[in-house]
Amino acid sequence: MKKILVFLAFLLIATSVFAEEEKNILKEIIHNVTRPAEDILGKVEELEDIVVSPDKMKESSLMTASSVSVMDDTDIFSSQKRFVKDLITEYASVSVTQSGAFGAPAMIRVRGANPNQTLLIIDGMKVSDPASVDGAFNFAQLPFDNIKQIEITRGPQGALYGSDAIGGLINIESKKPDKPFFETGIEAGSLRTLDEYVNFGGYEKGLHYSFAYSQFNTRGISTTDSVTNPSIHEVDPYVRKSFAGRLDYDINNDLTIGATLRNIYARFRYDDSDPMTWALRDNDQLIGKSNLFLYSLYVEHRPIEQYDYSVRYSYMNNHRKDFDYPNGLNDWYEGRAARLDFQNNFHIFDYDVFTIGYDYLQELSDSYYTDFASGISDQPKVFDRNSGLYLQNKIHFKDILGSTQSMRVDNHSCFGTHNTYKIDAFYLAPTGTRVRGVYSTGFKAPSLYQLYAPANPAWGFLGGNVNLKPEDAKSYEIGIDQYLFGKTLKLSVTYFQIRFSNLIKYFTDPITFQSTYQNVSKAKSAGMEYGAEVNLFNEKLRVSANLTSNDTMDYSTDRELAKVPQNQFNINIAIKPIPKFALGIDVNHTGRYFDSGTDKIKQFTLVGLRADYSVSQNFSIFGRIENLFNKHYQEVRGYGEPGINAYGGVNSKF
Repeated sequence: MKKILVFLAFLLIATSVFAEEEKNILKEIIHNVTRPAEDILGKVEELEDIVVSPDKMKESSLMTASSVSVMDDTDIFSSQKRFVKDLITEYASVSVTQSGAFGAPAMIRVRGANPNQTLLIIDGMKVSDPASVDGAFNFAQLPFDNIKQIEITRGPQGALYGSDAIGGLINIESKKPDKPFFETGIEAGSLRTLDEYVNFGGYEKGLHYSFAYSQFNTRGISTTDSVTNPSIHEVDPYVRKSFAGRLDYDINNDLTIGATLRNIYARFRYDDSDPMTWALRDNDQLIGKSNLFLYSLYVEHRPIEQYDYSVRYSYMNNHRKDFDYPNGLNDWYEGRAARLDFQNNFHIFDYDVFTIGYDYLQELSDSYYTDFASGISDQPKVFDRNSGLYLQNKIHFKDILGSTQSMRVDNHSCFGTHNTYKIDAFYLAPTGTRVRGVYSTGFKAPSLYQLYAPANPAWGFLGGNVNLKPEDAKSYEIGIDQYLFGKTLKLSVTYFQIRFSNLIKYFTDPITFQSTYQNVSKAKSAGMEYGAEVNLFNEKLRVSANLTSNDTMDYSTDRELAKVPQNQFNINIAIKPIPKFALGIDVNHTGRYFDSGTDKIKQFTLVGLRADYSVSQNFSIFGRIENLFNKHYQEVRGYGEPGINAYGGVNSKF
């Protein structure tokens, strides 16, 4: 009996010791898996960007599961790009097809989605072309004037933004300075190009202000490819003038009112097709003009710590004109949009934010066309309205674990109600490995032209189709980011898949040969996105690279989706051997793709060099060479692109 009691006492003591040890191990495990991001990655502010577009609120890029790329004004300046389209296409899954060079239509695609399925937002305003056939925005004229930051959010974002955001969202924010600045510069180079710009702003007694103006002129090249068509000798000049401004007034620490304005005017020559053979031809009489005007007014208020709201009104006018006096061509197209957005954020706990919002959008299209061959086509004004209610709940814990759930109900004046939703999650492990996943849906409302285009019996066109349904998409993505040695190395890989349904196409009946728009197609876009960022020797050497492999299928043609590259990669190397001198090398490769029908565009690789030397604290000189190896290529069949070009300029900052 005595031995039994001794044994039981020993067992009790041993059990207590092991239990305590297990408790300590469990505490250690919980501590490790819930360590703040700063403990895992070092100084988080050196790694993160503040983004707005994924969840419609300011947050760290580490706090969203969406695949987001961010470029700020420093990235813009060092790139020496002059148009937004030229910079954003250096990022994963973003491609451009431009029908010629300067001023020609430039269409952006994200993750294989059509150009009208990628949403552009500038200072809170949805920007599009309501008067175009499919409503897609033309990026050809958009400069960097007064831009502070550009965000690319990939994948459907319909749960917060409604129509158009199937492939992704491009968000542009204007500068809101906290101190005075002044910047001006001039650049000149090949093709008799001259680019002049000025940007200034400051802060005074609660008022933030910034303004910018630029003017770009070039002799250009022929829109029709003069290399494949040697009989062409003319050039198509291009002029663009742009103004942008922003005002913000802090009434107090919790209440701000503001306004933004942007106007972009362009005048250019371009070529067209022979009306009999449809072959591209030189036309030195054809002139195009465009003018984009935007403004927005907003109020942001946080009356209590647990609640804030914002109200924003935005207006857009997108106007285009064409002239060809020998052929009697005189047309114009005007698209307008007005939008009201009211958003409320409830900060329930430190780790939970609940959002409820409402927006209302009205679009209008008006156009007029006449030429000697076709006569007059005067389309009456047409418009549509859409109202949307959206809800979102965002939960996060110590910057390492989070999930967002959102849904939206849209009510369209033509096709009625439509629902979209999104759920995502992310986790940052103690190893610096960040795992993220997203499932989301999106839709694209039919354009005003697809709904209400006037019939043309002579051409067998029955007109628009008011019975069209919205294009739909369902998508999921899974991604892994690996951080090593703080901000020294970041590796990322993402798999995505988007399935499209009810795609709208121009359909011709094989029996009656009459045409209209119908929901006739399904499609798929799936691929891998790889990325790497290396920062060595205290930022004296920076390398960023991305590779996209995209497998697409249009089930109505049993071919790949048109104008979507099978693969593309970009490599950007920035070297700063001494504090005053910076050198950059850019390599951009675009894989082959179908243009239209069975035509294929060959793959091409472009190499560029750039350099910048700071003469003093306020003065620098810069230069670059584009298409270093004088590669002949086309983005759209038959349309020319520039060969090797060199540019140089000076810049002053105060």
